[in-house]
Amino acid sequence: MDLDLLGFFNAKIKAACHRALIQHLQQRRSERALKNRATVLGLRATGCGHAAASKFLNFLGLAPISKSWWTAQTKTIERDARALLEEELNRAARGVKEWKFSLGEVHCSLEELDDAVVDAGVTIDASWCSRGWTATDAVIAAISVDTGKVVDVVHMSSSCRECKKMEKKRSDGDVSRLEYLAWFNEHEPNCFVNHEGSSVVS
Repeated sequence: MDLDLLGFFNAKIKAACHRALIQHLQQRRSERALKNRATVLGLRATGCGHAAASKFLNFLGLAPISKSWWTAQTKTIERDARALLEEELNRAARGVKEWKFSLGEVHCSLEELDDAVVDAGVTIDASWCSRGWTATDAVIAAISVDTGKVVDVVHMSSSCRECKKMEKKRSDGDVSRLEYLAWFNEHEPNCFVNHEGSSVVS
């Protein structure tokens, strides 16, 4: 995964990430399953949801995609993407530690390096999903000043689809305040919202 300083959403980085994810999928999947998942990955990468993907495949004369199959494939890709990201971030962090070790700034053995805590400078790069004041999702990356590699990534969101659905039901009177609070207590640990305020000035 080529995450050098080329701009966080640079097309070259996107292509490298997609290739890395497909290679990761290849290690565990049959050829047919790989093609199916690669199709979903490609459609997702171009911004297609289930409805748009079904229309596109129908236009090509291919069989439509069931909602359950699409969801299952998406979840599998997401799981593998998270695992691959974790591997890459751990490798990048290890690279920073090894660099500091080579400079004599870390006082431990190589065997203890994985558990060592080091002081390392980073720069922060962030990008919202769209321009203007209405963007709801962003990615923030911490980039090592020593190696130029991304060592951490955080997704930020000011919107949650499930919250919006439930808030509408609450305002329409379909659920009581007590039912809404009970639902929110269960939902809150998994809620996507972790940012409040402007997408421009933040």
